[in-house]
Amino acid sequence: MADPRMVQAMMARAGVSPVLSDPRQFPTPTPDQEALEDPLIAPETYGAGSALRKGGALAGMTVFHGTPHRFPPTDRNPLGEFDAAKIGTGEGAQAYGHGLYFAENPKVAKDYKEVLQTTDPHLDGKKLLPSDSNFWAAQVIARNGYNRALSDARRASTAEYLEKEGRAQAVALAKQIKMLKKSKITSEPTGSLYTVDLPDEHIAKMLDWDEPLSRQSEVVQALLQQAHQIRAKQTGGAFDKLDMNQLGKDAIATLGEQRLQQSGIPGIKYLDHDSRLLGTGKGTRNFVVFDETLPKIIGRE
Repeated sequence: MADPRMVQAMMARAGVSPVLSDPRQFPTPTPDQEALEDPLIAPETYGAGSALRKGGALAGMTVFHGTPHRFPPTDRNPLGEFDAAKIGTGEGAQAYGHGLYFAENPKVAKDYKEVLQTTDPHLDGKKLLPSDSNFWAAQVIARNGYNRALSDARRASTAEYLEKEGRAQAVALAKQIKMLKKSKITSEPTGSLYTVDLPDEHIAKMLDWDEPLSRQSEVVQALLQQAHQIRAKQTGGAFDKLDMNQLGKDAIATLGEQRLQQSGIPGIKYLDHDSRLLGTGKGTRNFVVFDETLPKIIGRE
């Protein structure tokens, strides 16, 4: 059986999307770290801003969370709840802070789900496990189709940059793929796209990653000063006044996420990748939430 780690390296070096391995074992960049080809979804098609719950009560912003997992139901919510203990089990990078990640643009969350979701292959109606000899070949066929799967494996088998063992792995994979040519291969992609209610009152207190501290809201500036005071007490006053010219992302490093949370800052907000490409400083944002109890799941796809 071909080693999935070798397959991962082969396809990445060959310029092919690294889809031959199981994302549960190999972290994959989030869509926000890749250029997204499709244009932004128009703001009116998703929850940009506040929404109304039944009865007219003001609700928070509707945001989205893409994950390779499906959360079990709880007593409080049949759709499940977020668990801070599971932070890092999705993409795992936590590039904008340690917390739960949400997207204002549903496309960002959907792409994230699709990148991270696994594909459980079925061979002639039987679900295969990673321990089955045909698992990796069937998974590649399920994701890419027979012709591309075989072509990619053959291309890797002759790649000059691979060692002898690597080329042998590719040859073995190609043989396995050929053996499955007449088999019926289907798949069950995993992963979920959650619709989430994030209260506006907490968004208003979030630290803006991209803005200097002097341009944060008055509420956030006051909370930053509290975080600075906490640091001063913990360090015996080793630090001078808080530098208000530093960006939000720098304050996260200097003050620390725990102190920010202790001061009442519930998370971080930052422009998503496509909005950054616009270069206007405006667009849709992603959110990092420190407290697992703040967001509430209200829908799932």
